[in-house]
Amino acid sequence: MAFDASFLLALLLLICGAGLLRGNLPPQIGELYAEDDRRRATAFQVYGAVVNLGAFIAPLVTGALGQAYGWHAGFAFAGFGMLLGLIVYRLGRRELPDNIRRRERARVSLTGHERSVVLFLLLLVPICSLFWIAQSQVWNTYNLWVRDHVMLRFGNWTMPVPWLQSLDGLAPLVFIPVVILFWRWQARRNQEPGEFTKMAIGCLLFGLSTFWLGCAQWAFAGARAPLLWAVAFHVGSNIGWIYFQPTALALFSRLAPRSVNATIMGCYALSVSLGGIVSGRLGGFYERLSPFQFWSVHAALCASGGVALFLIGNFVRSYVRPEAPAMVAVSPLRREPAQ
Repeated sequence: MAFDASFLLALLLLICGAGLLRGNLPPQIGELYAEDDRRRATAFQVYGAVVNLGAFIAPLVTGALGQAYGWHAGFAFAGFGMLLGLIVYRLGRRELPDNIRRRERARVSLTGHERSVVLFLLLLVPICSLFWIAQSQVWNTYNLWVRDHVMLRFGNWTMPVPWLQSLDGLAPLVFIPVVILFWRWQARRNQEPGEFTKMAIGCLLFGLSTFWLGCAQWAFAGARAPLLWAVAFHVGSNIGWIYFQPTALALFSRLAPRSVNATIMGCYALSVSLGGIVSGRLGGFYERLSPFQFWSVHAALCASGGVALFLIGNFVRSYVRPEAPAMVAVSPLRREPAQ
């Protein structure tokens, strides 16, 4: 991406690299925990927090480099950053338990029950994509909306638009510990919601935050919104992300049959791709619709995903024995019956 001549090749490498990365890192995290280990969800929270630390740093550095030296320098910096990540990953593998590092699995056929689990998870993919339709716009037309409708000039200095996106990296670092403590507080009172309910809450929070963007048109009568209005969006949407994304990863990691775990996790990543494709198409309406109409459409799609997940959670819960622990038996599609 640092060179114009290699632009298309760079896109191909990015697509292949993202597919291999997203489909294989989460299963490795899931392998570190037993199927009913409550720490699995927390581990994915930590994983998400560290990933978002990079998302916080990257827009600040690349945005500053792009504004000062051109975007070629920004892309070059990102390339060296990924190379450093690869080195850390290779060095860190020696710290994994031997049974994780050296496990060899024989190819086995799925049982009838496992096939039903796979089908169930695949049916969840398009529902999860409704969340990513709204989330993907944060990295798409949201930049244009910020440029056109948010006050970014302070005296003689104009804040780079990518700096706002860096909040998507900082907010999870701040709020993930708070959310984890809140869930533990609920668990001590037997009030912690199940995985589907958490995902539904995440969709509803993100949808409400997206609707907040559209409301700026009416709140400021067409004038530019203050920076805090956009900051409030990032706070609310990231709390929604915390409820949805790590929980979804933990759910797919826990339910997917071991022999196809990485493949199913890769299929979950397709929900991100599907959401991005639809989001890109909807982005073409940015100049045809008012900001309120544009963001309301995305809010409605995201919220509908939350409603669907909530209904699915209630349907699934009807098959679980009342005495089963909430975090262990949230689904009749477990690989083993709840004890």
